Amino acid sequence: GDGDASVIQCLYKYDLPPKDLGVKVTGSPPQLTDLTPDSPLNQCISHLKYKTLLVKSILFPDQERPDVTEASVGFNASLIVEVLEATNNIEERQLVLKEVIDAEDAAMRRKKGKPVVVDENTSANTMP
Repeated sequence: GDGDASVIQCLYKYDLPPKDLGVKVTGSPPQLTDLTPDSPLNQCISHLKYKTLLVKSILFPDQERPDVTEASVGFNASLIVEVLEATNNIEERQLVLKEVIDAEDAAMRRKKGKPVVVDENTSANTMP
């Protein structure tokens, strides 16, 4: 990025439980696009429909295997899914996500009086 002020970016680091995460990662750059209903990440990552969450890296603090980062060979969506599935039994692993919010988009939604974060429970009732 060239310091574009209209895009807000936040980095998040999640400690991953040693089980199947049920994540769907697609696109380039790799983006977390969906979670299965029984994914353990549903508690901490919600509103995926309204967010762009780019996968930055998978970290292994106990060095059980090399970290997967954007500098890794073949870094793409399928590599991320592959590594996450292959490391379901590892206790210590972390997923780093970058949330990209288009500030203009957020401002537009605010102007229209719609909340920027939509509560999934109530949005179903207000849909036409």
